[in-house]
Order: sequence, then structure tokens, then C-alpha cells
Amino acid sequence: ALTEQRCKLGKIGAELISKHLNTSFGELIERICRHGGDIIKFAGDALFVLFEPADGAPEAELSACVSRAALCALEIHTALCEYRPVDNVVLRLHSAITAGPFFGMHVGAAGRWEYMFAGAPLTQIRDLEEHSKVGYILISSDAYARVASDFDATELAPGTLLLRSVRDSAGLEPVPIERPFIDQATAWRLLPSLSCYVPSMV
Repeated sequence: ALTEQRCKLGKIGAELISKHLNTSFGELIERICRHGGDIIKFAGDALFVLFEPADGAPEAELSACVSRAALCALEIHTALCEYRPVDNVVLRLHSAITAGPFFGMHVGAAGRWEYMFAGAPLTQIRDLEEHSKVGYILISSDAYARVASDFDATELAPGTLLLRSVRDSAGLEPVPIERPFIDQATAWRLLPSLSCYVPSMV
């Protein structure tokens, strides 16, 4: 609906769409980073976010990652599920949380590269999507089993639950990622390599 409304305005409409989406994504990204999430891919108007334990971390740390993801999703939906960047524009969202090992790969050549990933969590997302609706936070049964003592959820189908609330967030504080500082000279040196991952239309 947003695209249809703004496209009627031609070039100005396209600029307004970009502005609205940039504002919305900015709010999302700020909250994701504050909870320790790492955005690994943009796919249209969707984000793939990784909450990753340290290499060789015990099983308990993976459960902590799922807790951070769930807490992050609940905060985002509370703040942004009916996000209104301007009058007469409402941006809505839905989320899915899965857990398990996955692998990533860099695919491409000749100046155009893409980061691809696969594994059980992606298969779980596909299954969750069948039950997704606006405003839903869906969580796979594998992921929920790790955090069932801290969060309330309702089963919608085998393997799919609707996350509803956190029972007590006192012990579940956000844990931001510690990102290394990159000076301007280093950033300019890395730019040609990173730009290979940016679609030409951007």
C-alpha cells in the first residue's frame, strides 16, 4: 500500500518511500545492535539477524542467545509494530526466531559477491512463515525449548509457537556486540572490497 501510494507521486514518491524505509530500518537496527544482534543480510524489506555464541561456547550460551533474540523481538514489536514515520503511513512487521547450526559462504566473481547461508534455522523459518501474520513473533519449538522458563508462548502448529511475553526481564539485560573501531583510513581501504556485496541498484 505504501509503494502504491507513493508511486503515484512519481520521483518524489520514490524518494518518500526511501525516506520512510530508512527511518524504519534505522529504528530496527538501533534496537537489534543494542541487544547484541548482528545483521548478516538484507533481503528486500526483511532482515536476517544473527545472535551468535562464541566459538566453542557451552550449550547454555546458545540458550542465552535465543533469550536475547526473543527479548529483542518483543521490544521491537512493542515499539515499532504500528510504526508511523509520517501521517497516513503505517509500517507493520512480523518476526521469526529459530536456533541451530548453519553455514555461510561467499559466492560470486568479477566484482559481484553475495553472502549466502543455509542450515536448519533457515528450514525452520520456511516452516514458520506458513503461520505468520502481521504482528506475530513466531518461534520454532527447537528455539523455544531453550527459553521456555523465561518466556510465554502458545503453540500454533507442531514446531511453531507464537511468542507472547517475557515472564521476568530483570535477568535478561541487553548485551551489545563489542565492535572493533575502524578508523577512516582503514574504512576507505576496505570500501572496494565491501562494495562488491552491494547490489548495483543501491
